Amino acid sequence: MAVGTPARLIASCFGLSGFAVAVVAGLAAENPGGHILTVALVSMILCHIVGLGAGMIGERVVEDYVNQYRAARPVDGSGGTPPVATTDAHQRAG
Repeated sequence: MAVGTPARLIASCFGLSGFAVAVVAGLAAENPGGHILTVALVSMILCHIVGLGAGMIGERVVEDYVNQYRAARPVDGSGGTPPVATTDAHQRAG
């Protein structure tokens, strides 16, 4: 995935969720349609901004973790398979 794509995806999910919650809450409160849509649009924009921030933070955390993981476990380039761990039962049987 390209850089920034997960953040935008998460922001879109936050925005659509905020819109849906605002519409359902407005309908449950029996508010007029124009008021429901206004509040839902404002809610969608605000939730999109919050989701963008959360997505960027999440993307950065995952990127940092992957970089630390790769630095701690370098690949030697031999292309072989890692050794298989044996248990006591396998050692006794063989």
